[in-house]
Amino acid sequence: MVALSGYLFYEFLAAGWLNGYSLGCQPVDYSRSPTAMR
Repeated sequence: MVALSGYLFYEFLAAGWLNGYSLGCQPVDYSRSPTAMR
């Protein structure tokens, strides 16, 4: 259970804050890039 929580936390960071997103509104990215597909 701890491993799953750690993995989900990592995915949250990798898909969000570590990729340049902020807490404010972001434009929708409709491209097929790996970041947009996450």
